[in-house]
Amino acid sequence: MGPTRVPSRPDGDGEVKDSATVEDLEQEVYAARELSGDGRAQVARMLADARDGLSEATYRRALVLARDSVLLSVEECLSGALAMEWEPTPRPEFSLETIEAAVAEQERQGDGG
Repeated sequence: MGPTRVPSRPDGDGEVKDSATVEDLEQEVYAARELSGDGRAQVARMLADARDGLSEATYRRALVLARDSVLLSVEECLSGALAMEWEPTPRPEFSLETIEAAVAEQERQGDGG
């Protein structure tokens, strides 16, 4: 058995660094999953739909996941890549301003009581 390829780690901007073209990555997915005939056509349609709806970085990440994580379905890899794109907005009650205001209020109450 040959060496196992590991997906490239995203750098600061979250983009997957892989020198392969998107088309090459798609071919690698088909090869890694040993897809042919109807199975390959079904996955090709799924990937075409995903390619139209995802950013290139997210689509590339999905392909790398699908290529390297054959225990997951291609659909799970697409969903996983999309989930990695999500960045929660900070909760307003935990902003620096509200924390500083709460500390200042506690200090005022401590001095006055």
